[in-house]
Amino acid sequence: MHARPTDPCLRRRHGRIAVLAAAVAAVLAAALASVPGAAVQPAADPAPPGCTLAAHPELPRTPADSWQDTARLDFTAWPARGAGTDDRALVADALAAWCRPALVHAEAGAAAAPPGAPPRLLWAGQLDGAGVVLLDDGSRLARYTRPDHPGAADPDRVEISRDDDSDVTTAGAVLLRSTPAGDRFLIAPWVQQVQLRDLRAPDTAGRELAVPADGVTPPVPAPPGSGCGSWPVLQLRSSPVVAEHHAFLLTDLGTVVPAHLTYQPPPQAGPAQSPREATGPSALLAWDRLACLLPTLRQQGVKSVNAWQFAVQQLPGSAGQASWVCSRADRWDGTGSAATEFLTPVADTADEGAPAAVTARQPQGRACSRFEQYVLAATWWRAPDGRSYLLAAGSRHVVRMAVSGAAVLAASATPQQTAAVPAARTGPVSVSGYLDTGLELHPMG
Repeated sequence: MHARPTDPCLRRRHGRIAVLAAAVAAVLAAALASVPGAAVQPAADPAPPGCTLAAHPELPRTPADSWQDTARLDFTAWPARGAGTDDRALVADALAAWCRPALVHAEAGAAAAPPGAPPRLLWAGQLDGAGVVLLDDGSRLARYTRPDHPGAADPDRVEISRDDDSDVTTAGAVLLRSTPAGDRFLIAPWVQQVQLRDLRAPDTAGRELAVPADGVTPPVPAPPGSGCGSWPVLQLRSSPVVAEHHAFLLTDLGTVVPAHLTYQPPPQAGPAQSPREATGPSALLAWDRLACLLPTLRQQGVKSVNAWQFAVQQLPGSAGQASWVCSRADRWDGTGSAATEFLTPVADTADEGAPAAVTARQPQGRACSRFEQYVLAATWWRAPDGRSYLLAAGSRHVVRMAVSGAAVLAASATPQQTAAVPAARTGPVSVSGYLDTGLELHPMG
């Protein structure tokens, strides 16, 4: 780029024009002021183009079969559904409400600003005693709810959720309406089968749900407000038209878009494994133990939760095999949290679904993600004979551990990268792990 000052003569000419324009404006203002009753009012800010139907015959809509002809299976492929898609008054109310800050609630990571252009219509109609409209502006979903009898527990409102970077699973359903009678989900057009299952009952098959043409499920139980005796999830299977044609789990964590649950199995020989769908027997057994951790993730804008079983450990005294898990919650805004958990052997528990014990937390960070793939965890454990141990485990490539304050272990790596040190549970203890690269690790948090 080459920049230079403007021509001096041209600057002087522009200056004379600006002075003349200012003089004319002053004369006009004086003339208006001399007219009885006349006043110069500031121009009102026009409503954003996405807040009114006045200039648009109808909102943009995606053709019903578009999802069968695109390689982009996300919310942009959702058609407009519901009996109220032609109810202009209801849709206009939804757009106007989106532009009233008092009615708008933005979930974590989402912007509350009105749409800059008319959003696409995804659903509109009456549902469980309320008018409901679902809109998408390309990066956010807006769920408008107008109850027939609004009150403190069920007011007029617009809830905004991010939906950018969604895919065939994370765009698999939307929570359309939640009442004491249960949750009503709107299912993606590429989903062929919908089942309801309980994470706390991994050996029980899912119950088939009949979904009508408008894609709205019948009321299904919502996760409990407290406790975790049961935890309902949706198990969806995509259509054979979609290459994956696979089943996946979604759960209600108090946001417009349910969270996607995945699972990563224990390490094996060869390349590291990637997260997979949490629908297999091993995944369901792990999530049975981890379900009680999900309430801590409510209303945090969580996009997906992965359970990474990074190590297994044979406990001293032939007490069975324990598992070490790192649960990773990724949010729509790109941030995330993680926690390490210790799962005692099933034979060691009176209840086969005994909840996992949290050993450490990282409220904000990238632990246990693809960008931070190494983890170390430790916990105290009491053997059946009453002896106390400090247990530690590391992920792949951990070749040595050091425990100070109770004992020191400096040995070559075992296949499970684990250690069990007899120690009294008194005083501070420090645990370090070392990768084959020499990098030192410490437990998170």
